[in-house]
Amino acid sequence: MKEAIEPGKLDSSVWLGAIKNLEGITAHVLPRAKSTGEASYYELYCAYYQRVRKAINEGKEIVAHSTFVPPEIFYAMDIVPILLVSCTGAMTVCARNYKEALDSCRRFGVSNETCSAHRIQMAHFIEGWFPRPVLIVHMGTACDAFSNSGHISKELYGCPDFYVDVPYDYTERGLKYLTKPALIEDIVSAVSDILKAQGAPT
Repeated sequence: MKEAIEPGKLDSSVWLGAIKNLEGITAHVLPRAKSTGEASYYELYCAYYQRVRKAINEGKEIVAHSTFVPPEIFYAMDIVPILLVSCTGAMTVCARNYKEALDSCRRFGVSNETCSAHRIQMAHFIEGWFPRPVLIVHMGTACDAFSNSGHISKELYGCPDFYVDVPYDYTERGLKYLTKPALIEDIVSAVSDILKAQGAPT
């Protein structure tokens, strides 16, 4: 594993440029939207990344999270959430740097047989494109690549992580385990402890 990327060596220009491109796409699509729903989709999607851009520019706390981790937790704590796989994929589409991202993973030693979505996610951490999060909250649902890409991303940035242990089978016992209030409390506590250690208001 390569050494963790230092905060000063991150390259926010890729995301900032991609967000600007997304704004251009949104401005092009909105006058041609065929329904209120279509227009709202682009407006809300663009606003999501504008919030990310504001966090980057203002140094606001960011939490990276995987699919099925409820972002409402972070919104309630006035922290900007970024969905790991989806957002790195969207930023790659908007930056049109697919080859650079996939080549980065290949050089790093990630097998070509690994899901391309997770290779792109890891590339954003390998290259230092992803905005630095105070915490990565991830889980192993959907596919095995989720847990591996989350751990690798955490190691690359040298930041803390919180892994949500999701039962493999859908059973009543597993459902009770996953939905217990203590799990949400543990995530909130982990974020609060990290912010407190960094001297940020909680």
